[in-house]
Amino acid sequence: MHYLQKMDVHNIIRDYNITYSTRFHKDDVVSVEMLVETLRKQEDSPLLHYNSIYENFSLVLMTRFQKLMLIEHSKKICVDGTHGLNAYGYQLVTVLVIDEFNNGVPVAFCFSKKTDFDAMYLFFDKVKNAVGFPIKSDIFMSDDAPQFFDAWAAVMGKPAHKLLCWWHINKNWTSMLNTKIDNKHKEKRKYVKDALYSLATSLIDTKEFDSRLSVFLKTLEEDEDTRQFYQYFKTYYVPKKSSWAFCYRQHLGLNVNMHLEALHKKIKYQYLNGNHVIRLDKSIDALLRLIRDLMYERIIKIAKEKPSAKMLKIRHAHEKGLKIPKEHVQCLESQLWKVKSQTRDGLVYEVKQVSEMCDDVNLCVLRCSECNVCIHTFKCSCIDSFIYDNLCKHIHTVAKDIKISDEEQELSRRNCSNEEIEKTIDMLRTPFNEEDKYEKIRIEVQSKLRLALTWSKDLPGEYLENLSKTLDTAFQKFGFSRKGEKKENKGLPAANKKLSPQRKIAQWPKKTTKKRIPLMERPSNSGNECALALLTGAEIPNIIGTQDFHSYF
Repeated sequence: MHYLQKMDVHNIIRDYNITYSTRFHKDDVVSVEMLVETLRKQEDSPLLHYNSIYENFSLVLMTRFQKLMLIEHSKKICVDGTHGLNAYGYQLVTVLVIDEFNNGVPVAFCFSKKTDFDAMYLFFDKVKNAVGFPIKSDIFMSDDAPQFFDAWAAVMGKPAHKLLCWWHINKNWTSMLNTKIDNKHKEKRKYVKDALYSLATSLIDTKEFDSRLSVFLKTLEEDEDTRQFYQYFKTYYVPKKSSWAFCYRQHLGLNVNMHLEALHKKIKYQYLNGNHVIRLDKSIDALLRLIRDLMYERIIKIAKEKPSAKMLKIRHAHEKGLKIPKEHVQCLESQLWKVKSQTRDGLVYEVKQVSEMCDDVNLCVLRCSECNVCIHTFKCSCIDSFIYDNLCKHIHTVAKDIKISDEEQELSRRNCSNEEIEKTIDMLRTPFNEEDKYEKIRIEVQSKLRLALTWSKDLPGEYLENLSKTLDTAFQKFGFSRKGEKKENKGLPAANKKLSPQRKIAQWPKKTTKKRIPLMERPSNSGNECALALLTGAEIPNIIGTQDFHSYF
C-alpha cells in the first residue's frame, strides 16, 4: 500500500470496469435516457422535468430533502450558473438557500441549453409545482444578468430585496474603469475607484448616500476624461443603486454570492476530480452524491453541534468583546448603548437590543452560549453587524453584563433538533425492491426506442428508410408485424419450409426391415483622502501637475 500511486487506482477502475452508479450505457445519450427513466420510476422521484431535444434541452432535479430545505429556509435565495460539466454546452443553474448554520444548501438543479427568461421561467415553475405553492423570499441574490430575477419574480412573486453580488459589481466596475478611462490618467482612475468603493460601502444613511452620489455624478460628467465612465455608470448602475449600495442592505446578512461559487467549485474539484466532464450522466451522478453527503453532514452538525464558520466567528468576537474596557461602553437607554471603536479614534457605534428573546427557536443556532444572545436579539451600527449580520464584539461587550435566561428555548431547540435528525435519516433510507433481472435491459430498450422516435422528426429521407428497415427486421425477428401485433401462427409451418411430397394413391407394399437403434453420440457444445473629497465636493491636491485636472466633488 505504501507504494500505491494514483495511476494504479485508475488502472484498477479501468480493468475491473468500476464506474459511477448512473452509467447505464456506454453511449451517454442512451445512458441519460435510461437514468431519467430510472429516476422517474422512483417513489420520491427527484426528476421534475426532462426535454431531450438538443436546442431546448432541460433537465430539472430536486430531491425530497431539497424540497424541505427550500420550504424551511426560503428567506434568502441565491441563483447562479456554471459551465464545464458536460460536452454539449448545457449550463448548470443552481438555486441555493442559506440554512440556520449560515451554510449554503442547493435546493434545485437545472441543466439547460439556454438560460434566457423563458428557460428560467420553466425551471422555477417546475420548482413551484413540486413544492405546491409559490416561494416567498425576502432576499434574492444573483449576478448582473437580469433573467434570473425577472423569471423568479414572474413565477414566485417579487422579493423584498434584490441584491447583486458585491464581488461581481467590484469586478465589473474595475474592468470598465480600465476601459473607459485612458491609461494616461491612471491617478484619476484610482481616485474614481476609491470614491466608488467609499460611496458603496462606507455610508449607512440613505439620504447621505443620495447626496454624495449626486456630487459624484456631477463631477464625473464635468471631466472630459471620465465622461465615458459617467455614461456607463449612470445608465447601468444608478437606476439599481438599491441592489449594490451597502446602506440599502443593512442587517440582511448577504453580501456576496460565494456560497454558490464554493458549491460549484466543490462539485468540479471534489466530486469530478477537477476534470472537464464529457458525459452528462457523470455530472448528474456527482449532484446526487453531493445531496446525499449534505444530508449526512447536516445530521452530524445537528447531533454533534459541530460549529460552522459563522459560529466560530461568534466565538472569536466574544473573546474580543471581553477585552473592551467598561469605560468605553455608555448606556443611553434601557436597550441602547454606545461603544467606542477600538481601532478608529472618535468613532462610536450604537448597540441596540431589538428583542429579549428570539421568536424562531430553529434559528437560534447562531448564538453566543456564554452571553445567551443570538443574531436576532441585538444589532450594531458597525459593518460586521449591519452588513454581515454577525454578533460583533460590541454586542458581546454589552450583552456579557445582561442576564438573559433561555432554558425554555434550549429545551425546545433540542426537541426540534431530534425531529430534524429523524426526518433526515428517514429520507436517507431506500426501500428494498426485488427488481426483475431484466428490468435494466427493458429500460434500455424503451430509452432507445424513444430516442429513435425523437430523432425521426428531423432525419433525412434516406436515414428514415434505413431506420424503418432496421425496425422491420427487429420486429420480424421476434414475431411482430408493422402494427405491433404478434402474429398467430400456431399449427402453421414456417414460411420457408419446403412442401412434403404428395402421397401416391396406390403403393406397393414395402418390405419390412428391422429398425436399427442408433448409438449414443457425444453431445454438441450449444468531470477590494481622495475618495472622501470626491464624495463631499472638497478639492483634491493636484498631484498630477496638470492645469486641466478637475476637482472631484
